[in-house]
Amino acid sequence: MKNAYLRFGWLTFVKSTEKTTTSIKLRLDRFIGEVLPDPPRQAKAHMISVVGGDTQISAISAAISAGDRFMVEGPDVQPIRVCLERNAQCFKASIQLAGRKKPLRHLIGLSEEFASSNAFAGSGRRMLAGSDRRFVWASIAHMYGIPGIPEWAEWFADELNTHESLFPRKPSPSWGSSNAGRRRGQAW
Repeated sequence: MKNAYLRFGWLTFVKSTEKTTTSIKLRLDRFIGEVLPDPPRQAKAHMISVVGGDTQISAISAAISAGDRFMVEGPDVQPIRVCLERNAQCFKASIQLAGRKKPLRHLIGLSEEFASSNAFAGSGRRMLAGSDRRFVWASIAHMYGIPGIPEWAEWFADELNTHESLFPRKPSPSWGSSNAGRRRGQAW
C-alpha cells in the first residue's frame, strides 16, 4: 500500500515524577472512543492499537494497567485526552519485518466495556468496529441471534437511521470504524 503511514495517528504518553519525565510517542493504528460532553476535550477510550519498540510498548501497557491518560490525534482529528479506565485488557504481539533485526511490537488495549460481550446488554447499546451496512447487520444479527440474510442489511441500516439508533463516527480517511451508542462517538 502506497503512503500507508499517512493513515496512522499518534498516541502520546507523558508522565512526570519528582526526578524524571517520561515521554513516549507511538504510531496509532486504530482508536475507538466516546467524546465526553464536559470540557476540557476528553474521551472514554474503548480500543487503541499501537505499534512501536519493546520498551515503548511495555511502558504503554503498564500505563494502561495503571489507568493513566494519553493524548491521541489522527488525520484531520484534533488531539484529545483519553483513558481506557479500570480493568482494561492489553494484548501484545510481535511483527517481524524484512530488513529489521528486531521485530516490531503491537499492542491492542481494550476497555472492560468493549472487551466484555455482556457489558452493553443492560443498556441496549452495542459498539462496532466498522460502519459498513453489511457488517453492522451481520454483527447485530449475530449478537442477538436474529436469523436473516445479507440482503436485509440495507433495510436494517435504514431502520437504524429512521429511529436515530446509530451514531456514526466522525469521518476520517481509511480509518473506517463507527460505534452505536448514546453519546457522540469517534473512531478511526
